[in-house]
Amino acid sequence: MAETDENVRSDPAARGEETPRIEERYSVVREVGRGGMGRVFEARDRKLGRQVAIKLLAAAAHSEDRLRRFEQEARAAGSLDHPNILAVHDIGTCESGPYIVSELLVGGTLRQHLRERPLPLQKAVDYAGQLARGLSAAHGKGIVHRDIKPENLFITNEGSLKILDFGIAKLVPRETGPTLDLDQALPPPSTDTGAIIGTVGYMSPEQVRGEHVDHRSDLFSFGVILFEMLAGSTPFARRSAVETGYAILNDAPPPLPGDTPSALDGLVRRCLAKRPGDRFQSARELIDGLAGAAGPPAASPRRSSRRALAVGAAIAVIALAIGAWRLRPVVRRPPPSVAVLPLVNMSSDKESEYFSDGITEELINALANVPGLRVASRTAVFAMRGKKLGIREIASELKVGALVEGTIRRDGNTVRVTVQLIDVADGYHLWSKTYAIERKSIFAVEDEIARSVAGALQQTLVGVKPATADPEAHDLYLRGLHLWNQRTGEASRKARVHFEEAIRRDPRYALAHAGLANALMALVWVGQPHTPETVAPARRAAERALELDPQLAEAQASIGLTAYFLSDWPEALARFRRAVQLNPNYAMAHKWIGNVLLFTGHLPEAGAAFERALQADPTSLVANANLGHQKLIGRDYAGAVEQFQKTLRLDPGFDMARLGLLTAYAWQGRYADALAEIDKLSSLPGSELQPDRAKVLALAGRRAEALSIARELEARSGHERVSDFELATVWIALGDNEKAFAALQSACARHELLGDNSMKVARLYDPLRSDPRFDELLRCAKLK
Repeated sequence: MAETDENVRSDPAARGEETPRIEERYSVVREVGRGGMGRVFEARDRKLGRQVAIKLLAAAAHSEDRLRRFEQEARAAGSLDHPNILAVHDIGTCESGPYIVSELLVGGTLRQHLRERPLPLQKAVDYAGQLARGLSAAHGKGIVHRDIKPENLFITNEGSLKILDFGIAKLVPRETGPTLDLDQALPPPSTDTGAIIGTVGYMSPEQVRGEHVDHRSDLFSFGVILFEMLAGSTPFARRSAVETGYAILNDAPPPLPGDTPSALDGLVRRCLAKRPGDRFQSARELIDGLAGAAGPPAASPRRSSRRALAVGAAIAVIALAIGAWRLRPVVRRPPPSVAVLPLVNMSSDKESEYFSDGITEELINALANVPGLRVASRTAVFAMRGKKLGIREIASELKVGALVEGTIRRDGNTVRVTVQLIDVADGYHLWSKTYAIERKSIFAVEDEIARSVAGALQQTLVGVKPATADPEAHDLYLRGLHLWNQRTGEASRKARVHFEEAIRRDPRYALAHAGLANALMALVWVGQPHTPETVAPARRAAERALELDPQLAEAQASIGLTAYFLSDWPEALARFRRAVQLNPNYAMAHKWIGNVLLFTGHLPEAGAAFERALQADPTSLVANANLGHQKLIGRDYAGAVEQFQKTLRLDPGFDMARLGLLTAYAWQGRYADALAEIDKLSSLPGSELQPDRAKVLALAGRRAEALSIARELEARSGHERVSDFELATVWIALGDNEKAFAALQSACARHELLGDNSMKVARLYDPLRSDPRFDELLRCAKLK
């Protein structure tokens, strides 16, 4: 390939058959760069009408090793399909040598963005998160990049990071599963001991020594890059390559800027550990740690599908990830997002509200099956009900690009459903339709609406089918779901009746069995001890749901909840994680994962799980409060106060957040503020608030008042149910460890320590930790 496409020729002997010349398919616009092993051209794909980039291996580089590396690059990158790895469209051979066609990017490399100065914290964290996700995809297929550096990371004008140049990638055993299986896979470049491959300054210690490397080597390079983004310089840069290599092997990284969050500083240092075994052991683990250390990455701006690629109006730096073995069109854009707002019940019978709510939830669940479509959760959208907000305000609150809204009018067995899909960017209706159907056909309508909305979003809906063929069973399930979501004892008892009736009508209705399990667990929560006997009925219902539908996320989560109540943390965590594998938008499962991790002392990972819950459900009161508790237990009291106040702005009556807020105030020494929050807890009986009031008074030094409450609680425990667990926390605050241990041992015998406390991590228990009896209590709570 010379200066124009006149010299671009295909190889007619390739594969022993005549092939079209490359210039018949691609019209070269200009050369935009050269370096490494080849030259890069901007071109236009005449067949598909899109701008592409063509990378041609330089004529002087046609050695056997260069050709192998070029083909290795193609094979490695071509096996990957991820938003943070550059897409490859085609590969072939022309007179000038091998070529690869990839997507055309507009923007600049990370090196151009750095220019020897640090990036803003949130931008650095955003890019780091994207890089970690790209590495996770590559490592999952057994590919180690081995040359991660700012020059090989491209930042598009929309803020997306793309990993480039897999030219020295090495195929290794996957983190889990077999090695990457590529047809006619060529051997990787030589990695004999002593052969140093990579770029000095970003190499891992094992690379510097010329030793065997695995995916953890890329994580070391990740740490160098994140350090550079935060500090403006690499941690081991010295005057020469030899001195830099020595520093990588022997020197500790210097301090990061003083405003770097301590958790993020710790994450970088863990990445930069000299021994691979001391680093994060997978990119997935790194992603979780990053979210917990610095909060969620900044959202990438929404790209408009109507906007043409502005190649001539911007500096186009063309980058190539190299190689698919067949032409495949790949469309790269941020995943579409949608919220199904509660359909408005227009029926004269207002008791049919459950029906419109149920259909709304069915549509949410159906759209959640669309690959690549992010769907706002039920909790998030129902929180919008009654708020006088415009379309853009609602979309901003829910962080979505499109809204589904509509009405339902029910008259006997006839239902009229009107639904419309709105593009938030311009307010235009993308699609709308009215259905007038018999109630027995409602399943088909749900399916058709979901498919129509998905089609308007240019996605494909798969695997959507009615959960039951009995409309009456479906109706009963919707009634039960509506009641269970109220989370009160009375509503849960009524929900149980509806779920049981739905099961009597259709014994194979898996969702109804899962609903029954959740209703039974809600009843345990409001008034029964957490024992295998009290949990058993819910467990049986959840297992029956899973037996009927092994792919039902709700069934996995319901089983996980029964294990959670019994402090069987390993099973609970495994079940909740399986639930989110089946339904990544299942915010409640993410929240439960966070709780398990929090109770068992994995604070950064718990924070990451709560953040993921909030990504799926930004307005979830429980997930917002849980994140506040993670900060509280992590002793970030200012952060906890801010998070609890944010939650209370969503709902001032949400007492879970107010309880957390008063605790954060107390640990800050703001005792008057803490007592004021207790007075605002209007929905709880005054007697239930006495332990909290006593603890605050004790911490404030008002011992006599606190002691008076403690003795009153102790006296009442003889003739009415007073929580030994709560009484113990009062004695701890008063400094009476003996009475605290006695109360906790009683709580253990009454199963009050199971699934309901944070003994392992909470500051309140610090005075007891050195006593051997505390270890016994942790074992009773299954926290050790």
